[in-house]
Amino acid sequence: MKEIQPKQIWYNGSEYMATVINYYGTWDNHLNQCMYFFALYTGTVDQTELELVKGNLTMDNPDYSELNSSPDGNAYVEQWIESKLGITII
Repeated sequence: MKEIQPKQIWYNGSEYMATVINYYGTWDNHLNQCMYFFALYTGTVDQTELELVKGNLTMDNPDYSELNSSPDGNAYVEQWIESKLGITII
C-alpha cells in the first residue's frame, strides 16, 4: 500500500477522495505482456477504509519492453500505473 495525492472518485452516488493505492503484479507471459491489479481506497496506509475502485491494468509492448530494459523496474511500474490511472504516488 502506498499513499497517493488525493484524487476525487465517484462511488455509489457520492464523491470520495482516494488517498491510498494497493497494486501488485498478477501475471506475466515473460514475452510481451503482464498484468497488474490495483485498488484505490480512502483512509491511510495503516488503516484503509472504503475501497472505491479496483481493476486490472495490462501492460503491452512497447511499455513491456521498456520495463524489461529499465534499470529500476519497480520505479518504471509505479510511473506507468500513475500515468494509466491519472494519480500521483507519494
